[in-house]
Amino acid sequence: MDIPDWMAGVAAVAMVIISALALYLKHGRRPPRGTLGGGGDGGNASVGRDGTAVGRNGGRSGGSGYGGKGGNAFVTGSGTSVGGDGGDAGVPWRPALGASSPLGRLGMDSSSYALLPKDELGLISAGRGGVGGCQYSEVKTNNGTMSLIQLTRLVQLWSPDTIDIVDHKTPKDGQEFWDILRQVDVNLAERAEKHVMSSKDAKAKGLPPPNPYE
Repeated sequence: MDIPDWMAGVAAVAMVIISALALYLKHGRRPPRGTLGGGGDGGNASVGRDGTAVGRNGGRSGGSGYGGKGGNAFVTGSGTSVGGDGGDAGVPWRPALGASSPLGRLGMDSSSYALLPKDELGLISAGRGGVGGCQYSEVKTNNGTMSLIQLTRLVQLWSPDTIDIVDHKTPKDGQEFWDILRQVDVNLAERAEKHVMSSKDAKAKGLPPPNPYE
């Protein structure tokens, strides 16, 4: 039985579509997350009526993984909506930093800051992401041996781009990371070291740590 011309045409088109789909599935898909480095997506923020919406940054890529996606935020009425930063993917020379608290970016007065939960450095804990990797490593500085995670958290607050600059130099370990950072911005490194020292002194005296947001 002869096949009508229109049916033959439909069959030919279907074969082309199926072949193209098979080729895409074989070669065209995005590589699985974690096989290639890449920055995480930034967090979205929106408000339903009057107010302010501030999206945040994506996380840094690591040696072979993606940075974390930033947290989203939404306010149905009036007010302020701030998305969270994404966390870093891991690198072998320093801890993978969790997102800073978005509350630290709101320009709070001293009375509002005093009411919020804080860590030993005076950094706001609410809404902050955790850390991973070599989080207990220490480095030798001009002001003594210090925790690398404490130093990098302060740098993350004051000058996050500096971390990117040092990461691109691929240090061999945490000590070289901090040594390079001192070369890139010695004033920033000294500020972080002195803040850690001041925080330790305040704790020993039973006083609150200095405010790192000032």
